[in-house]
Amino acid sequence: GVQANEYIYTALIDACAKRMDVQTADRVLDAALEDDRVKPNMHMFTAMIDMNARAGRAGKVKSLWTEMLQAGIQPDTPAVNSVISALDKSASLDDVIELSRQVQAMTTVVELDCTSYSALIDAHAKRGLVKEAAQLFDEMLSRNISPDSPLLVILIDMYGKCGSLEQAHTTLDSLLVYAEAHAHMDAAKNDAGSNAAVTPATDVGTTLSSQEDTLPLQAAAISDSRGGGGVKGGG
Repeated sequence: GVQANEYIYTALIDACAKRMDVQTADRVLDAALEDDRVKPNMHMFTAMIDMNARAGRAGKVKSLWTEMLQAGIQPDTPAVNSVISALDKSASLDDVIELSRQVQAMTTVVELDCTSYSALIDAHAKRGLVKEAAQLFDEMLSRNISPDSPLLVILIDMYGKCGSLEQAHTTLDSLLVYAEAHAHMDAAKNDAGSNAAVTPATDVGTTLSSQEDTLPLQAAAISDSRGGGGVKGGG
């Protein structure tokens, strides 16, 4: 008869994911992990992580993430984004910091995108980690990842709620300069006859880090005034 292999298990998990049948998917993955003939793959875990993230099972997402790393499986960008998004909703501060550390250590092999950084920044902002959120934003710009409008809202909301309206304006100005610089770079690339030197915009975000020490980082006071909710980001 037909013997189960990783392709069959993966197809079963995909079928469960389409129906959001998390319980059956759990049993299928457990069977795959216990089957000595099967080598778990990234697609299995990505499908499981995405399904459980959509189901709001943050604890399961965390355990799947740990299992995947322990199995030596390198996550891809969608898997990373699903994990960040799921843990952002309900994880503890320590879990968010640990996940951020793990994800940042993977940047040499996993291509993070704007969604990745936006979710990380939002998770830190919601927990009052304003300086760390600003550092993530600087890192994102240094990797030439273009920010989008939702991220701009997150950052301005974060600075506004911690009482730094000046920093909110600085962030907006930095993003406008960044966007303009990249528009010039794109135009230069499209101009085959242009020999003009183009200055990279990778240092635009340093205006944030250079002012981090002046930020009114009163996370504890803000948390108390908001009933323990911390500095909440937008999005």
